[in-house]
Amino acid sequence: MSVEAADSVLVIKSILRVCAFYLYGWVCEAEEVRDEAEMIKNGTVPDSYPSSWPLGKEGRRPPGLVEYNSQIERLVQRRRQKIKEDLRHAELGDYPQYPKEMVEGVLAFWSMQV
Repeated sequence: MSVEAADSVLVIKSILRVCAFYLYGWVCEAEEVRDEAEMIKNGTVPDSYPSSWPLGKEGRRPPGLVEYNSQIERLVQRRRQKIKEDLRHAELGDYPQYPKEMVEGVLAFWSMQV
């Protein structure tokens, strides 16, 4: 990946973190972005943040944002079932390269059941 592409990815991630904060009140808790999270909480917004995206309490939503619906719920349930099956196969030794511990760690972090 070129330096320009890597820089672009970092900018996009930063923009998405700001959006998540204003849309859901969620801030990334990863150690490597702790300083950025504090800046977001304090109202710092990147210059490249789209003006049509949420900011403050104005209730704007990003263009193209889809409402959660029954079709999405079915897809979520299907994906959860697939993760559950993958974990079972990994436990049985069928998937030796499957990152079982990492997946279980993520599920535990987010308090998710599959």
